[in-house]
Amino acid sequence: MSQLLGLHYQIIQVLSQDQVGENYIVADIKEKISTYYIFKKIFIHNSSEQELNSAMSSLNREIQTLQKIGHQHETIQQIFTYWIEKQEVCLLKEFIQGNSLSHIIEQQTHSTEEEIVNIFLSLLKILVYIHGQGIIHRNIKPSNIIQRELDGEYVLIDFGSDEAAINYNLGISEYMPMEQYHGSTQFNSDIYALGVIAISMLTNLPASEITGINSPRNFITGEIRWRHRSRKVSRRLAHVINKMVKLDYRCRYQSALDALIDIRPLQDKYFSIKEERKAQIHLILLVGAASFIIVGILSLIIIQPKNITQAEEFYQQGINKYEAQNYQAAITSFSEAMRKRES
Repeated sequence: MSQLLGLHYQIIQVLSQDQVGENYIVADIKEKISTYYIFKKIFIHNSSEQELNSAMSSLNREIQTLQKIGHQHETIQQIFTYWIEKQEVCLLKEFIQGNSLSHIIEQQTHSTEEEIVNIFLSLLKILVYIHGQGIIHRNIKPSNIIQRELDGEYVLIDFGSDEAAINYNLGISEYMPMEQYHGSTQFNSDIYALGVIAISMLTNLPASEITGINSPRNFITGEIRWRHRSRKVSRRLAHVINKMVKLDYRCRYQSALDALIDIRPLQDKYFSIKEERKAQIHLILLVGAASFIIVGILSLIIIQPKNITQAEEFYQQGINKYEAQNYQAAITSFSEAMRKRES
């Protein structure tokens, strides 16, 4: 156990412990109001002192870059501080209150195309930024994507470090493309991971069934076959996802920006549909309010109400609310005016 962890932080929850490292939720024992953090420890397995020094130097630069982009971008997990003890690297990171995407997927049986588009537009924007800073995430999977409770934004956490520099294994992940297994991670390796997540959400299949040895790949090209498991996906979204998960990274989107540009029209499409629905509801309320006005005018002309004063007051309120475009409230006032006339 890290000496600094024991002196300054209390372990609240153990998240993981294995040969790669350890993860905890901790609280600063010196703070009066409990603030939670993520404490992560990475084990370094390089054999020679020269390799260890080289690994530490490389990792040092990488963590400093991650600290910088975490402070500059609100949807990237922050690293507050870090320190090195023997062959261990310890990081104190931001604790994001919310649900991971893996939890969200477990809670719902089917994800709509609109949900996929909105989620991945947010994540692609983050990738555009981090790739522009020369950083590859390397460890994108649903458990490392948190929907923040505070504002509903998706936050990217737990970046993977350069395996070649520190020689520790992230573990086999179904979201990793072939070139990453072979130690040749590309920027669009992150894009591949997002594509696999999209397929998993649209088909309700675990990633292991999508990318594993027995996955239903095209016999000739080796590409992932998944459309037959989710027939309601539009041709455009299917095209975008298929290009994200190309087996050969040279055939994928070469940048997150390219993928973002291709998927953006789908967001515009759903925005247009929502606006059209709003317009329809607006028209229905408008017609309803107009009907009450006509009926009210006729009632004042034809009927001798018993309680004309109160009826007129509600009627005038309805007119004012109608002019303020508060149609639902206007209908309520007109209804009350009619009731007063009949009472």
